[in-house]
Amino acid sequence: EEQVVALLRENLELNVEAMQAKKVVVKRLMWGDGLDVGTKPFDLVIGAEVMQSEDTDGALLRTMRRVLKPSGLALLFASPRAGSLDAFSMAACSVFDRVETTRDWDKDAEKAF
Repeated sequence: EEQVVALLRENLELNVEAMQAKKVVVKRLMWGDGLDVGTKPFDLVIGAEVMQSEDTDGALLRTMRRVLKPSGLALLFASPRAGSLDAFSMAACSVFDRVETTRDWDKDAEKAF
């Protein structure tokens, strides 16, 4: 996973001038109850293929709730394996006021940015 983080940092450096945000941070986020409580809340959290199983959904959702600002946005991209995306979306409804799932993510992700 360190290779992915390094690639993201490199991509950020290449595109930083095109971003409107004052501060953009790339860091690996380990979810679960042991998360550093000193982490400042984020406006945006982006994840891809982070929904591994229903056993880890709760820890991921609690971590997202903890690291996002109240007005923050989480964009998660995943393939709908054996109903896991639907199960995750249902679990997310108990943690977040608004949960949207789409199968047309290219267009919807573009709107979010």
